[in-house]
Amino acid sequence: MAMEQILPFGAGHDFFDRMGGRVYPNGHSMLGTNFSIHSGYAQVPEYEAALRAAHGDGAPAKSCSARRRTRCVFRACRQGLAAGHPRDPPAGGRSHAAGAWSFRVEGAPDLLFERSMTYNRLVFSPMSVVAHDDVHLFESIQQGLRAGTNEWVSLHRDFDRSELGGGVREVNGTNELLMRNQFRAWPPS
Repeated sequence: MAMEQILPFGAGHDFFDRMGGRVYPNGHSMLGTNFSIHSGYAQVPEYEAALRAAHGDGAPAKSCSARRRTRCVFRACRQGLAAGHPRDPPAGGRSHAAGAWSFRVEGAPDLLFERSMTYNRLVFSPMSVVAHDDVHLFESIQQGLRAGTNEWVSLHRDFDRSELGGGVREVNGTNELLMRNQFRAWPPS
């Protein structure tokens, strides 16, 4: 299980580019509209059987093929999950890395919950081969922005002037429109 979860992180640029993305109004976005790093996981026959029993023969294909990488839904979701968190917010000009939660779905096979827990340990743990470079980048970006020597944040990769019109838009997985969309909806203060 751990190997099928960690191996996709070593894929090349083309893999992540072909993943696809979609932006929505108000800063929302989705990464992994075509496939994701989760798409190659082994099937779970008992889960598929439960879906079939509850929703018909087409349900497993529809549900199991939609393994999205990342969804960014602002404000309502964040407040619903993190309301009252003792570190929220830590202080002006500071932030903390988002937490990761694994939810046990009632009636779902234990393997799905175990898979989620394993993924969280592999990817979000401080000892992770994935998280440490993210944390380094977050800290470096904050230091750079605090330095005040350059007021610009460059997110120009794959910019297309027509995106300024807003609305839902399909893009490649490495397109920085996913981040520009967030900045336009929630500009830094």
